[in-house]
Amino acid sequence: MIRIILLLVLYAFILSMPVFAADPAEHKGMDIEKKKEAVISRIDKRINFLQDFKRCVSEAKTGEDLKKCKKTFREERKEPCEEMKHEKR
Repeated sequence: MIRIILLLVLYAFILSMPVFAADPAEHKGMDIEKKKEAVISRIDKRINFLQDFKRCVSEAKTGEDLKKCKKTFREERKEPCEEMKHEKR
């Protein structure tokens, strides 16, 4: 009797393995695409930010203008950094 029960449990375990093995593989592909889109989005935002900062610095006429650029963009940069910290959690 114990052998029959053990064989049934073993048989059920063997039959369930492919079901559990196939499930994460499908989800990984979807997760990778979402992660890639998120990373590309952050890269694009960073590129736009740096281009704006470069434009501001290029147009600066005095040292005060340059300081304003640095101050403005330092404050703007803090917001995306805070957002990314919260996304990772």
